[in-house]
Amino acid sequence: MKSQLLNKTDYRRGFKAGLIAGATVVPILTGFGILAVQKGLSPALALMTTVVMFASPTQYLIADMIGNATAVWQFIITGILMNTRFFIMSLTMSHFVRHIPLRKVLPLAHFVNASTFMLSLFDKRKNKDADFFSYFC
Repeated sequence: MKSQLLNKTDYRRGFKAGLIAGATVVPILTGFGILAVQKGLSPALALMTTVVMFASPTQYLIADMIGNATAVWQFIITGILMNTRFFIMSLTMSHFVRHIPLRKVLPLAHFVNASTFMLSLFDKRKNKDADFFSYFC
């Protein structure tokens, strides 16, 4: 029997939890957009930075560095150092998604942040039978 990849019940629960997390993320990222534009980035570049990084602490730090840093490598090193925590979070969650092909997991791994990590991990601990991948995506 073929297993269903996305369980509708777990997906709905994850979507509802994501709406709650989104209520906090939107103002934070809007604040970043305002700061980035004040520092000289175009609104399009500020939006692209959010899509590429999806990590507000790093975005705020890099926005603050604009005009002060002398080399692009400083931005890259700063981003890597600030985001190493997501590698550890991903390792913590990896055993829940071993049954999912990497080509389906890796695109979603970009969206691991503190909110998605905590919501999905705590839910999995409460609901052992829940499909973690459906909840997370």
